[in-house]
Amino acid sequence: MMNVHIFTFETEGKKALGFDTGLDAQGFAQAKLAQFITEQGFILYPEGRKEIWKPAAVIEMDSPAAPGEGKRMIIRGPAFEGKRFDGILEDGRREDALDALRFWIRARLKDEAVPIWPAAVIVQASGALLFPPDFLCTRCLQAEGTEALFSGRDAYVNPALSGGEAAAFSAAVMLYRIFAGKLPWDLTSAKPEDTLHEDMNEGVFLPARLAAPGLDEKLAALIDRALFPGKGGKRTDLGEFAAALEGSASSFVKALSESEFNALEEERKKLQKRKTVSVQSRRFVIRNSTIIAGIAVVVLVAGLIARSIVEGQKDRPTTKGMRAEEVVSAYYNSFNTLDHMMMEACVIEKAGKEDINMVTNFFVMSKVRQAYEIGQLTMLSAPEWKAQGSPALPVPVFGITDLSIELNGGDESRELVSYETRYMIYYPGSAEETAPAELTATGETPPMIPQILSIRDEVTLIKHKDAWRISEINRRQD
Repeated sequence: MMNVHIFTFETEGKKALGFDTGLDAQGFAQAKLAQFITEQGFILYPEGRKEIWKPAAVIEMDSPAAPGEGKRMIIRGPAFEGKRFDGILEDGRREDALDALRFWIRARLKDEAVPIWPAAVIVQASGALLFPPDFLCTRCLQAEGTEALFSGRDAYVNPALSGGEAAAFSAAVMLYRIFAGKLPWDLTSAKPEDTLHEDMNEGVFLPARLAAPGLDEKLAALIDRALFPGKGGKRTDLGEFAAALEGSASSFVKALSESEFNALEEERKKLQKRKTVSVQSRRFVIRNSTIIAGIAVVVLVAGLIARSIVEGQKDRPTTKGMRAEEVVSAYYNSFNTLDHMMMEACVIEKAGKEDINMVTNFFVMSKVRQAYEIGQLTMLSAPEWKAQGSPALPVPVFGITDLSIELNGGDESRELVSYETRYMIYYPGSAEETAPAELTATGETPPMIPQILSIRDEVTLIKHKDAWRISEINRRQD
């Protein structure tokens, strides 16, 4: 059954394909949609034949999408029996969806005019595809609501890409939905338009092998590489998908033993939690810094930070004279004081680089907010927040608590020693998720509850120029 906003009906004794605009006569006139009626689409047949398809007229009639709600303006054109591609993907029947995707890939490889979003194509079981004018498909999605627009078009299209890369990206999203039963992106937030493109461009999605346990490893890797190849990587080509998709949908998924499934599920949970915290923390810093940076007071802030750095260079911290365990303790306690310079003194080469960058970002953001919000509390350390009874406050909380340090191997006489550290780390939480609606509606700063993770690190130290320094940190989440 075709989506109710696109339907087959009889008029003047003939079957026709109708597109419900969701508008009455007055709304249709105000939207000036009549000017688009001359736009045309096309049909591609399996043997390669291409046929022009274009709307024939606009009629006013009762719509299957809104029975009993009055007449709507329906754009009609030549009949074409089939189903909208996004509807096939939503149905969850893998074999039908994979067949439709093969038809679409074949058509796209032959003709680059083929749209790359599934709501823009109607599929016949024979393999014939109708691509109506874009404005018709978009209008029907708009009539269905914002969610339909995102799940039928926007979730499949990365506006930062073009040509073959854009097509391969869309194919990967479709494959992800076929085998994982869901989209790679989270569209449940209040304003998905604020995060959707960020997620696409930053690769914020669960790898296909974890989202669809048992999925063929090669196919999963092609999907991931088409969605986000990583820095310097090459995206999967649409032709690679065409070559890889021989066989039934069931042939791409193997049955897993209980232990295999549980291991993937555990990996999925840990990765999802780690990614969520990492993304929230990074975006929190970026968004706050961007807003405040546009204010003239940033000039003052730059002076404060420059002076702080210059003064710090004069009396740069050092670990000389400190025992190895004291160096470890100093490194982790610096999270709470935002002392990135002490952290740098505790490490060598690239050890702790991500930690130090994160603490530096929070230090800069704190200085900016101090200059802008004079006299106001701008950040709370995790131990202070916990000592206050863990209240919901309109300020971010960052730092660590419950630090324990245990000798893991080696000794100081050999100038190589390792420790195991355990601690709880606190990242700024999302105010939107924890704030009552009445607070956000009034424009007040809503309270925040931090994200908390239990972490275990293996920390290796070496003696460098008569001072103990951390050379490696191996981290895992409990």
